[in-house]
Parts: sequence; C-alpha cells; structure tokens
Amino acid sequence: MLHHTLLAGAVALLLGLPPAAGAAPLLASTDADPAPSASAAQPLLDQALAALRAGDLAQAEKHFQAAMARDPKAAGGYLGMAELAGRRGDQKKVEEWLKKGLAAAPRDAGLLHTVGVWHARHGRLNEAEKSLAEAARLAPRATTVLVSLGEVYLARSATVDKAEASFRQALTADPAFMPAKLGLARALAGRGQVPQAQAVLEEAAQAAPRDPRPLHTHARLLASQGQVNEAIQYHQRAIAVSPNFLPAYLDQGDLQLARSDIDAAVAAYRAGAAATDHPAPALFRLGVAYQAAQRWDEAQAAYLETVAKDPQMFGAYNNLAVMAADRRTNLDQALAWAEKARQIAPTSGSVMDTLGWVHRARGDLGKAVTALEQSAKMNPRDPGVQYHLGVVYSELDRRAPATNAFKKALSLNPQFRQAADARARLQRLESM
Repeated sequence: MLHHTLLAGAVALLLGLPPAAGAAPLLASTDADPAPSASAAQPLLDQALAALRAGDLAQAEKHFQAAMARDPKAAGGYLGMAELAGRRGDQKKVEEWLKKGLAAAPRDAGLLHTVGVWHARHGRLNEAEKSLAEAARLAPRATTVLVSLGEVYLARSATVDKAEASFRQALTADPAFMPAKLGLARALAGRGQVPQAQAVLEEAAQAAPRDPRPLHTHARLLASQGQVNEAIQYHQRAIAVSPNFLPAYLDQGDLQLARSDIDAAVAAYRAGAAATDHPAPALFRLGVAYQAAQRWDEAQAAYLETVAKDPQMFGAYNNLAVMAADRRTNLDQALAWAEKARQIAPTSGSVMDTLGWVHRARGDLGKAVTALEQSAKMNPRDPGVQYHLGVVYSELDRRAPATNAFKKALSLNPQFRQAADARARLQRLESM
C-alpha cells in the first residue's frame, strides 16, 4: 500500500514542449526525433504551440482543432490534443486521441514513437514494441526512437540482445548520443557483461565530464551488484559534477533507506529538495523515510509539503490516508486524502486499496469490501490487497472468501509484510 509512484499524470509528447510543472515527460524529444510531417496546418499548429507555452489550454485546443480540420491526415493536431488531455489528467482521452492520430497518419514515425512510449509507460510491452519497431523502420536513424525501442527490449530478459543491437544502431547514427551509451551499458550488464558495461560508462563519463548521467548509471550498476558503498560514492561524484541533479540524491537516499540508515536517507532527500526547483519527488521520498521509521508527524509534514509543491503527487495523498487509517486517527481527513488520490489516479489499484482500508477504519465494511474487490481486479498479484480483503471478509463473517483471500495472499508471496498475521488469521478461520 506504500505508494512510490512519482509521475504527476500529465505528459509531454512530441511537440517540442516542456511538461507542465511537476509533470513527467512522456519522452524526451531531441533534434534527432522524427517530427510530425509538415502540412498546410503548420501555421495553426505553431499558434497552438505558442498558446500551450503560454499556458492557455483553451486557445491551444481551438488551434489544434482548426489544424485537424485543415489537414485531417497530419499527425500534429492529434498529438496536440493528446498533450492537452494529458495536461488535464484525462488518460482515457490521451489514448483516444493517439488512436485517432494513428487512423489518420499510420506511417508518421513521430506519432508511432509517441504511441509506443505511451504503451510502454502503461506496461503494454508487446504493443510498445510493435509501434516503436515500425517507427524505427520508417526512421532508421532517429536516435531517440531507437533508444525507446531499446528500452522496451531491455524490459524483458529474453530480448536484451535486441536491446543491445538497438542502442548500437542509435550510436551508429550519432556516436555521441548519451542515452544510447547509457542504454548500451545497461544492456551489456543485463547480458552479464559487467566489466564491458563499466568500460562503456567510464568512456562516456570521460567524453562528457560535465554530464552526471554516466556516473549515475554506473552507481546504479554498482548497487545492482551489491556494492552499495561504491554506488554511493558514484552518486556523490554525479552530484559534484551537477549539484542540481536530483536523481543522484534520490538514489543515494534510497540506498541508505534500504539499509535502514534513516538519518542518512533523510539527509540525502533534504539535500535533493534544496538543490532543485522541483523538490516534490525528494519531499515525497522524505515522507517515505519518516513513515518507515514510524515518525508519523514528520512523515505527514513531508507529504503535505509534497502536495503543496505539486498538487498532482497522488502518492503523497495516498500515504497520508494510509497512515491515518492504520493509526485510526483523523479519519474524516483520511477519507478526503484517499478520495483526492483516487481523483488524480483513478486507475491505480494501490489507491483503490487505500480507499478500501480507510473505509474499513471508519467502520464502513460494505464500502471497504467494494473498493478492495475493485483493487484486487486491478492488482490481481498484490498480496497486500488480498490480505486486506481477507481481513474485511473476516470482519463481515464471510469465512470462505476470507480463507481464500488469505491463502491467495500467501501463495503470491509467502514473505509479504503482513504474512505472519495472514497465517495467524487463516489458522483461526480453519480451526472454526
């Protein structure tokens, strides 16, 4: 139930635009990306982009709609409408506009790239691979497309060799393209060629001494090999190179938190928050650290500061609700926090789980079981959700489904956080 998602919900598509404040871009555009094909609608698209940069979404929508009317076969208008839907937090509409764009411009490499990354962000790797492979076929020297395709291949152990090939193809097109170098190193490590991966990263760091990313990637590689102290040293080197590079602070804090050094984790997160203009991710992690240490008041303060900096950080609302429900305190506010999280992230099974647990803490078992059953459908392999269902079924005296829920939780993960309590509850049920 502890939610670590940092994405804010908005997207930045292939429009050459920065994301909305606090939002995570869908992908990072570069000059090497294939842009949507120019058309008679381009002047209208230019006006729409200017309106978006000014934050005038209504005016941008007007121009995007006019662009589509002028040239229904051009991808730009559909990408623009998807961007607007993302900024408004309407994920369903994003998908609808991307599908309409594909129907209108099925051979637009930029659109296919965006669709592929969108699928990948939602865990649909087969669909992502199909879209990105077609984009790469249409634009074989588009480095960012090749890197995106490599990342999808890298997400599956069976296709790591394809990932390496895709990253190498990107480097053939642009030998200095850093994301391809970093991807190649990760692919080599995924194939067990750790020394070769480290060599690639060392070369990349030497070639770009003011870029923290090779050092940061090297730190992650070291951490994956269990070399935590060395990993922290590399994170510190990345920070020395670029003092406002937030990922190094976050990862350093995560490593300290993993070895239960709460004070060191807190120091890393606080330093990260102070180093950036967008501190919400660091403040959220700070709340997680305090929550892990059961320092409830400090955790609550950190989460509240998180949403003050970025109101779309639904994980913070979620965790505020979790803490209140577990402690049976401030339950009216807990429900408000849980509902706020659900409003921002309506498709999150973790958020639905929290909402059910809050209803249970408030004594409304009917609403609790409804929410938890929905969460179980959304996250069928989450043992914590099954455990919560078992608890509520038991409290409703529904012994058979409670027994099944506890058994499923333990079969999914015999060592999950509440496993001991699940076994004890199951034993009591089976002895009745």
